Amino acid sequence: MFLLLPYKLDHPLHRRPWVTWAIALLCLLIYYLQSSTAVRIEQSAAQFCAGDHGMTLDRFLVRLEKENEFIESTASACQQYLVYLHSEKQPDSIIQNLVSEHGEELKEAGINPQNLAVHLSMTYRDFAEQAPLDLTRFLSYRAGSFNPFSSFLSAFAHADWWHVIGNLVFFLAFAGAVEVFIAHTGKFLLSLFAIEVGLDFSWSIAMLSAPAELTLGLSGIVSGMIGFLAYAIPRGQIRCLFGILFYFWHGTLAVWVLALWYVGWDVFYLFTTGASSVNYLAHVMGALFGYGIAGLFYRQRKGELQENIDKELVRYQQERVHRVGRF
Repeated sequence: MFLLLPYKLDHPLHRRPWVTWAIALLCLLIYYLQSSTAVRIEQSAAQFCAGDHGMTLDRFLVRLEKENEFIESTASACQQYLVYLHSEKQPDSIIQNLVSEHGEELKEAGINPQNLAVHLSMTYRDFAEQAPLDLTRFLSYRAGSFNPFSSFLSAFAHADWWHVIGNLVFFLAFAGAVEVFIAHTGKFLLSLFAIEVGLDFSWSIAMLSAPAELTLGLSGIVSGMIGFLAYAIPRGQIRCLFGILFYFWHGTLAVWVLALWYVGWDVFYLFTTGASSVNYLAHVMGALFGYGIAGLFYRQRKGELQENIDKELVRYQQERVHRVGRF
């Protein structure tokens, strides 16, 4: 096992990244609400499926042997299928596809597929009226529709706790440094939004020849912060936690080295990996847009700070032995 975890930029710019911290707290709060809502939806589904509608749906799913796609052994087919439908933005389309797949079987059993699809849709609507809104579905964004505000909003939602924590570790390390570098709250937020607009544009182009996919999470913006910092302070030193098996130590790596490492792997996976839950396109394009935004709008700022940064780098070289230790 190899671990490389960046956690803080060593810099001479004495400013606290309040906005970065606030965004991190917002992401944690939103995911807490997402997970709480998911529990309430499951409870609503269990209650709904205990009635007559639920038993009918359960028998139908078991007959088609579709329950294994949606359920665990601890829940009914009805309950898990309703939760699944409630998490999708086009449940009627999913129902129609399910019925269409088994149209011949249904006709042989004397069941009209179209009537069944209508019945299932009405059953789901009855459930949806009493179930809480699925916050994850509401916040997720269909890549390719080009709606920058909706795309930006989806960045604050995540799929699970590992997803949000992993993104925030990198966001705090790199976005905090970018915020300190820019030293202006409005410009920092505008830079984040500009990166998301660029991502949305990229998705729209990419989805012209592929089905639009739902996306959520902060990783595209995180990559944008890595790219931004690679231009702004390429030789800046990031404190990192390293680990091999059970041996851990901490030290520093230059920003450009980390950018090359992370973005390089994203480029590799983008061209070698098929369908994946990780949006490598967002990672790569985010890094490119972050680098470009820094180069277009913050060249002067980089020049103003370069002397202080160079002095700090000299100090790091002199104190490197004292800064590196073991936990």
